[in-house]
Amino acid sequence: MAGGTAELNLALFYSEYDDMQVSVFDGVIGFNVGNAGQSVSQGVELDGRWRVSEGLTLSGSMAYLDFEFKQYEGAACPASNPASSCDLKGEENTYTPSLAASVSADYVMPVVDGIDLRSTLDLNYSGEQFVEPTMDPLVKQGAATKVNLRIALEAEQWTLALLGKNLTDKDTYNYMLETPLTGLLGAGATTYTGYQDAPRTVALQANYRF
Repeated sequence: MAGGTAELNLALFYSEYDDMQVSVFDGVIGFNVGNAGQSVSQGVELDGRWRVSEGLTLSGSMAYLDFEFKQYEGAACPASNPASSCDLKGEENTYTPSLAASVSADYVMPVVDGIDLRSTLDLNYSGEQFVEPTMDPLVKQGAATKVNLRIALEAEQWTLALLGKNLTDKDTYNYMLETPLTGLLGAGATTYTGYQDAPRTVALQANYRF
C-alpha cells in the first residue's frame, strides 16, 4: 500500500468453545476446577504501519473483542454473593476487555557517522476487564493507558539505551483472588490479594555484539 510506505491488515474472528475448563480459588485453601458449558469469542483486529519519512515510522493496532458465556451453570460465586453457585450465562470472562489498542512512533536520526539516535514512544490502552476468576464487579479493573519510552544510541556493534516503562505510573493487576481463609470469616470480611503489574521503571541498557 502507498508505494510500499504503508500497510494495513484486518482480521475477523469467530470461535465457539464447548466445555472450556475453568479453575477458581474457593477462598479457603484450594481451587475448584470445572467446565463452562459453552462460550463464544468474536471480534475484529486491525493493525498497520506508515513510514512517514526516512526516519519516522508510525504504527498502531486495535482489537475489539466480544466474549460471552452461552452456558455456564454451577459457577463459583464472588464473595459479595452468598449463593452456593451462580449462573454466568451472558457474562464475559477474565482478561477479555472489549477494546485494546496501541500506538507507536519510532524516529531514527543520524548523530555522527555510524551512530544513530533512535527514539521510540508507545502508548498501550486496555479497556476494563475482570482479573479475578469469579468476576466480582467490586474488583473489576478499570481501563488504563500505559506510556513507554526508549531512547538509544545505536552503532553497528553496540547499543546504549535509556528505557522508561509505565511512565504515568498506572496501578494495574494481572491477577486477583480471594485472600486465603478469609472466606471462613463470613460475609463482609472477605478481602482480595492481587499481583500488581510493574510500576514506573527506568533502566539503562547496554548491548555489545561480538
